Amino acid sequence: MWLLAALPHDVLQARKVSQLPSSRTLANAAMVDYIRPVYQVEEQIKGLREESAARGEDLPLEAVLALRQEKSKPILEKFKPGSMICCPAPRPTAHSARRSLHHSPVAKLVRHLDHPEMPVDNNYVERQIKSYATGRKAWLFAYDAAGAQASANLYSLVMSCRANAIEPYAYLNYLFEHLPAASTVAQIEALLPWNLKTILEAQQQSRQRQRPSAA
Repeated sequence: MWLLAALPHDVLQARKVSQLPSSRTLANAAMVDYIRPVYQVEEQIKGLREESAARGEDLPLEAVLALRQEKSKPILEKFKPGSMICCPAPRPTAHSARRSLHHSPVAKLVRHLDHPEMPVDNNYVERQIKSYATGRKAWLFAYDAAGAQASANLYSLVMSCRANAIEPYAYLNYLFEHLPAASTVAQIEALLPWNLKTILEAQQQSRQRQRPSAA
């Protein structure tokens, strides 16, 4: 998650160790006072999106922006290194937390406040690349740098298809058929997944009409 990823490793480790029922560690302060309330706002936005979808509508981005500015922004404005240093922690952990928080790019936590189309975290991407990461561990290595780059390019295209609700196999078939004829940047960009969605949907509908109906 963006919020968790932007927190220093030492602070997150403090939540796993030196944890007592009565204690209030640096990590607990971050989780309870800052991260949880922000995600509660996102749950509210999710509920509004579901209500809009039930009416056959999309929740306007302006509504998302307004909620984040009204509720999430004040929370994250308080999320500063100095606001967490007062919480008790074992001396080595506190020292590491102070050092890491001092260098932590807190700006990464607030990008979604001004860009309502952005999610609050990168959980979706993490789930999508899990299969590739698992395979990479099993394969151990690519043969060479060019092979690794080709693999990354193909996975990027497939994930872009998924993000745009395009069937990857149909897209790659179309791409491999038409890419050899593309000689300019404009022609290549025209073959990107989001630019072919209408064409691929039309092809799919045509194939469905041509299928013989079941007796």
